[in-house]
Amino acid sequence: IVNLSLYPLLYVFTYEISITVSLCIALLFTFIAVVLETIADEQMRNFRNNPSSKGKTMKYKLWKYSRHPNYLGEICFWFGIYFMGLSSNLAPIWIIICPLSMLALFIFASCPMMDERSLKNRKDYKEYMEKTSQLLLLPPKN
Repeated sequence: IVNLSLYPLLYVFTYEISITVSLCIALLFTFIAVVLETIADEQMRNFRNNPSSKGKTMKYKLWKYSRHPNYLGEICFWFGIYFMGLSSNLAPIWIIICPLSMLALFIFASCPMMDERSLKNRKDYKEYMEKTSQLLLLPPKN
């Protein structure tokens, strides 16, 4: 799936394309996605390194708004790759299957597996799941 998701870059690196506004926007979008994923991963790493966090659920910072903000960053990264391919004006529209396959992998495999593991290991995770968006950064439900 990763190799498939890289396919849009073929249109960026194989053909001589000029730097356009749409390419710059796609690059910025992709960069922001990497920053989001990095920040979320660092927040979780700091939480896990705190001995008082053992057995608890991370419910702060980005994790207050999404159960998987790091995955959201990664999904956005793959859409950024797709947007780069589209910015070449050579890529066919059907390459939308590239980022959609990654989205499906996260929604139907990675997120549910992580949620299932967390339900087994953390008493407060069920309540967290009910209040917190799976992927999107949304305000928690009351």
